Amino acid sequence: MKNNPTQLELFNLHNQEAEAQSPKADPLQLAKVRGYQKAIFQVIAFIFVGLVSFSLGVGKGRKPIARVTPQETNAPFVPLNEAISGAAVSDKPQKPERDIGEESGSLLAKNQNQLKILKPQQGAITVKAQYTVQVASISRSENVKKELSRLENKGYHAFGLVKGKYTVICVGKFAAKDHAQNSLTKLKTKYPDCQIRKL
Repeated sequence: MKNNPTQLELFNLHNQEAEAQSPKADPLQLAKVRGYQKAIFQVIAFIFVGLVSFSLGVGKGRKPIARVTPQETNAPFVPLNEAISGAAVSDKPQKPERDIGEESGSLLAKNQNQLKILKPQQGAITVKAQYTVQVASISRSENVKKELSRLENKGYHAFGLVKGKYTVICVGKFAAKDHAQNSLTKLKTKYPDCQIRKL
């Protein structure tokens, strides 16, 4: 049967001889390669998942930053009285002036040690001062006086608003929110939870 030429036409004898001489694949070598193959696939999958999560995080991170408006950091602080009257700013530092409300008899301090605590007025909100920086909310009056004197010594115009059993300590009265933002950034170092609020 080996010599039958009709059947030998179907097979190439040179290919059979080459296959017989080539070494067959060792199953132990294939197991080693497959072990590395799994590790390589795991590394590729880890890199792919990392890139996808990073790109999604960057996309989500851009949205809050896009909503924040850039502000001037070098804008000079102009006190409220000078901003309204249009007077020129002098080079000499000025002490903040205290506003005396309609209830001046009960609010005005009789000496330097006592500081005023304003009660919220029921409807008479002026256009001049709409914003303030809320620094703290304290229930004990001794602590309120200490905090107010500490802020006054630093040069801030500090006052307290009575809200129920708490006194809200505020700094400054500002016509525009961006002026209040300048003071807010300075106060954030000492009072990290301070915020801008309307009067």
